[in-house]
Amino acid sequence: MISKMKGIDVLKYAVQVKGVGVGAHGIRSRKDYPDLHAYASSVQGADHTSVAPEKDAVFFDSAVIYRFNEVDWDTMIALLNAVTQWNTTSKELLDKISTRVLTLQRILLLLGEPVVFWDSRIHDDNPPRFYEP
Repeated sequence: MISKMKGIDVLKYAVQVKGVGVGAHGIRSRKDYPDLHAYASSVQGADHTSVAPEKDAVFFDSAVIYRFNEVDWDTMIALLNAVTQWNTTSKELLDKISTRVLTLQRILLLLGEPVVFWDSRIHDDNPPRFYEP
């Protein structure tokens, strides 16, 4: 990624996380979607449909289900149980399974070199402009 232009570090002006541009959300106000740490801890950067630690988003993303659909949560759990032959509840899905999925995604990213370079000390943060007044 090019970070200098005419000797000036321009990356500090880019509103991006892990190379993905941030959507038009009011994350800095802490009053809008998503959570303040959602982009920084996401394995897909600033993708507004795959935000962690919003556990329902982790489920929708890993299940390849459009997050903004009109199906209610109970129907989603019933469909999941029917397809997988599990007998899970929404509480178990959100408290245990989604957390495990996110952890596994992050481990796979760390193991993904040399195709993917990701350093959690650098890339698990919001853009510097989020910290400006």
